[in-house]
Amino acid sequence: MRHKRDTFSICPICDKRFKQDGIGRNRTYCSDACRQKAHRQATAKPSKRKELYTVRLDYLESQIALYEATGNYGAVDAMRALARRIGAPIDAGNVADRRAMFGQELARRQAGTADISFRDDSPPNMSRNGMSATTSGNGEA
Repeated sequence: MRHKRDTFSICPICDKRFKQDGIGRNRTYCSDACRQKAHRQATAKPSKRKELYTVRLDYLESQIALYEATGNYGAVDAMRALARRIGAPIDAGNVADRRAMFGQELARRQAGTADISFRDDSPPNMSRNGMSATTSGNGEA
């Protein structure tokens, strides 16, 4: 007659402690679901478009600074939550520098002295009325 062993193992997928049956070969995984998950991870193909899943850190810092400069603190909280979720280390110094830059630009825009805007809808080399910036209506420069 065989004697059962009282041994425990830890599942490498879910870190759950489970008791071995005691007869036959020891199990590696606690359940069939963990066994399938391990197989899927082992046979998974690498993503072809890896850049789709990356977020530029400078973009996150710029967006946080812009939202802070404009007073949109709900968006600031959302961007910081995104940074925490993906593990992006936000540099407070970079955010402060960019916030100062955006604050100065916003102050110039409010004073009416801004020479550039954040967004210009006109096509390159075209004025707002659709005429070329280098020629007048009769084709003369």
